Amino acid sequence: MEKSELLRFILKHRSMLLSYTLSLAGNHHLAEDIFQEVCVVLLEKEKEINFTTTEEFTAYIRRVARLKSFEVLRSRGKQAVISPEAAEALGSAFNELGGAEAWDERKEALAECIKRLPVASRKVLRLRYEDEIDCDGIGRALGRSRAAVHMMLSRIRLALAECIKTFISAPGGDM
Repeated sequence: MEKSELLRFILKHRSMLLSYTLSLAGNHHLAEDIFQEVCVVLLEKEKEINFTTTEEFTAYIRRVARLKSFEVLRSRGKQAVISPEAAEALGSAFNELGGAEAWDERKEALAECIKRLPVASRKVLRLRYEDEIDCDGIGRALGRSRAAVHMMLSRIRLALAECIKTFISAPGGDM
């Protein structure tokens, strides 16, 4: 595979790879470090990479990401958030959901659905997933109990899941 083609493909699927490594590492900064390591591996193997379909290639880069994730985590004395078996199942689920094209559609739907959430719900999501604050910390910031924050996040996730489902099933992605 040509280096320029490989780079375009990696960049096109960056968010998918970062999400996958985040599911293994549990930390945005560490996931970004792993993503960079994966890019180095892929560029070193550019001559060996020869796939005919996007699905084959995304499966391959997820496999590389999974192996590199566990390697990096081990070298830093950290443990993966999920088991190697669960990581493999996650990759299989990705294919069953429609692969890279469906990923892009779901990502677009998620962004749209987040915009539609009330400001308070978006704030809770930002605190939890962007600022990486745990439920106790969010509870302190909002004057709520840990259990109340868990319930808020659960309801927000359910609302997002329902919104995404509606968005994807609507003709043209409009709700």
